[in-house]
Amino acid sequence: MYWLSQFMAGRRGVDPLTFGLLIVGFIFSQLSYHTGFLLFTILFYLVMLYCLFRVFSRNLPRREAENQAFLRLIHPFQNMIMRFVRRRRERQFHRFFKCPHCKEHLRVPRGKGKISITCPRCGTQFIKTT
Repeated sequence: MYWLSQFMAGRRGVDPLTFGLLIVGFIFSQLSYHTGFLLFTILFYLVMLYCLFRVFSRNLPRREAENQAFLRLIHPFQNMIMRFVRRRRERQFHRFFKCPHCKEHLRVPRGKGKISITCPRCGTQFIKTT
């Protein structure tokens, strides 16, 4: 195993962009298998080759810049998924509303009847039933 650590010294390894590319490659492989369409097979091999290139690349600043651009791209989707998971977990005890003025997401206790909600961000008050 020492030879592997020596070989990978100064190389990028697997980062979130590479992991995302592996998922895209898996999707292309499944599409290729189920449809038999040659384009999906070619795209699968291209994505896998690019993954290998990224893993073994020694140009660390360039790979880090690519990874940061990818993370900026997927950040809104991660927030949306995490908000959905949080709401599913807390829906038994809380209701979620959007402020009509600034669109801030607000959490209020469930079962309080008709209440006045004040947005902590913009101060707008609105009435909702919980």
